[in-house]
Amino acid sequence: MITTDLSTTVAATPEELFAYLSDMNNMSAWGEGVSSSELIRGDGAKPGAVYRCQVGLPFLGFSGEYELIQVEPSSLMRARCTTDSLEFEDTYTLEALPEGGTRLRIVDRLQLLGLLSVGEMLFTPAVHLQISA
Repeated sequence: MITTDLSTTVAATPEELFAYLSDMNNMSAWGEGVSSSELIRGDGAKPGAVYRCQVGLPFLGFSGEYELIQVEPSSLMRARCTTDSLEFEDTYTLEALPEGGTRLRIVDRLQLLGLLSVGEMLFTPAVHLQISA
């Protein structure tokens, strides 16, 4: 399993940032490697909402269904995607900062499947570079 854990501070309230991030139609503007995303089922900011995403990683491009599985407005969002060659889960946590702004933490857990799993050690640096860009 390849895990990345990134944090940043955003000059927005948790409510503003959550509204932007939870609308996964915006994902191509901020998600590294995401070229498109569109809501195909459910309500965009609630568990069960599903987006079709087109993603290009350094070693693999894929189209998958990205499902919101946990949503706590303005503080937490979890989503997952499974394809024939990989499965991953992203956790987004938002924390209001006393000095203003929001700390955003994104933890991505990626599991390569099938033949790709054999090359996991080779792919790990490329994934870390792609996601931290």
